[in-house]
Amino acid sequence: KNTWEPRSTKEGAVAVVVGIPKVGDEVLLDKEKEILTIPILLELVKKPYLQEILPVGSKGILYEAEEMGSTNNLKFIPNGKSPLDMKKSAGPATCAVVSVDESYIEELKGHCPLPVNRIGEFSNT
Repeated sequence: KNTWEPRSTKEGAVAVVVGIPKVGDEVLLDKEKEILTIPILLELVKKPYLQEILPVGSKGILYEAEEMGSTNNLKFIPNGKSPLDMKKSAGPATCAVVSVDESYIEELKGHCPLPVNRIGEFSNT
């Protein structure tokens, strides 16, 4: 606790989702191993290039991305191209919104065993 420093999302950061939102039986039947687990989350926290990580719950990806922006005095701007349902419940935190500089997206994809989907960016306008 004494050395923990909160991370924050910076203007111009890209928003990505790590994992796939699932709920109910989808969680139990996750044969593709597409959901966020505690061990994967703990590995993500170690990545210094990740600005902020926010697990997604029942309110969905869009809500959490907007919250991430709001708490950093930024606006989340969806890219409109996400293959994910941005309003679907992610049940018991089956995925997370991550803010990252665009130059690190490929590195994140290479280090993460889950799907990584770009969903938008953060701006101060």
